Amino acid sequence: SFGMPSFGELSKADQEYRTIIVEELGIKPTLLVNDVVVGWAAGTLGEDGVHVVAGTGTIAYGRHGKKEARTSGWGSVIGDEGSDYALGREALRRVSRQFDGREPPTLLKELLCKHLRWANWQDLTEWIYAHRDTERRTVIAALAPMVYKACQKGDPVAREIMENAAQELSLCAKTLIKILSLPQPLVTYSGSVFTKNEVIRQRFLEDLYQSIPKVTVKQSELHPALGAVILLYREIYGVLPETLLKKLRIASQEFFPE
Repeated sequence: SFGMPSFGELSKADQEYRTIIVEELGIKPTLLVNDVVVGWAAGTLGEDGVHVVAGTGTIAYGRHGKKEARTSGWGSVIGDEGSDYALGREALRRVSRQFDGREPPTLLKELLCKHLRWANWQDLTEWIYAHRDTERRTVIAALAPMVYKACQKGDPVAREIMENAAQELSLCAKTLIKILSLPQPLVTYSGSVFTKNEVIRQRFLEDLYQSIPKVTVKQSELHPALGAVILLYREIYGVLPETLLKKLRIASQEFFPE
């Protein structure tokens, strides 16, 4: 059972994944799905519900019976709202406006200038365009903690960025709940934005509880990789026994510590 990035999004890549797995591991996959699906299985334990992932990028996925759907996951060019990358990108956009006078300077600009040793707007320009396209997404995402820090210190721009990110993430979940017609929806979540950013996590929870009274929201208790085990077990045997779940919880803590 394999969960692979981009699987199901590019038909040519799907066959290449199967070829690589067979050639490298000598295994013909029983199940081969997008990695968000194994994340969903780890979060919901394979039950009807929605799972939202927010780390460097953002994607959400849900199932209700045999019906499935996803939201976001459009990548850094046109999507990734609510992700670490989006936080960093928006921080740079707002600070650039502060540099040229379109917005008044705030603590966010001060923190980024200090952290990245920018003395002027030229330094910002040189920093962002000195990185290759293949690495730019990662270095921008790495700025997310600075936005969180500024927000904690009362910066209004950073707070606005955080609020918008939380709304984007809750929108992903609410849209799937509507599409899948989930009557008493379960929403689980994983990723660094949720685990390391209390402001976004709390606002995300508040928005869902206020919008959907019967919703249950919780952090995934298993590492996403273990969702592959759950998917395959349910495919073969159906119901998950509590003994297996206990072993998976132990494995998650032992092999994938926080």
